Amino acid sequence: MDAKTKRTSAERTRRAFTKAIAHLGFVRSKTSFWTRPNEHVVEFIHLHLFSFMPAFRVHFGIRVLNDSFEAPALNGLSSHDGWYGVNDRREYSFAFDESTHGQLTCADELARFCHNLGEPWFMRFREVSALLSPDASPLSAAAREALSRALIGNVESANVLASRTLLGVA
Repeated sequence: MDAKTKRTSAERTRRAFTKAIAHLGFVRSKTSFWTRPNEHVVEFIHLHLFSFMPAFRVHFGIRVLNDSFEAPALNGLSSHDGWYGVNDRREYSFAFDESTHGQLTCADELARFCHNLGEPWFMRFREVSALLSPDASPLSAAAREALSRALIGNVESANVLASRTLLGVA
């Protein structure tokens, strides 16, 4: 597949994925990010398009708005290289081709992965106490500290603005 066809097919797949996960409350906020803001954090899905094949890798993450880290830490579950499986059995395939069917199938697989694995992962950390737990939280120590500061009202507006800009959240 040539580069232009791959870009076009990937974008069609992303658009179909956006529709397929809308019911979960995620909104496409940047080319490869879908976000679901909460009071102190933003839950996000990132789709990484491989340069060497027409397929995606899926990353889940939670961003503390008060965090000063300069990148959206991919601190959650992620898929393998274009697929995800258990016991070496591929249960999800994130490859697409130039056909509408191939793009819709990929978008459906991405949405199914987000529903079956992403949503339970996000639910584990919906409560602030789980995010603050040093033993169970996916957050770095600095992010947990930033969340703790936000909870007592010590919010740095520059960090919140930078976090929102980083993820494309209005």
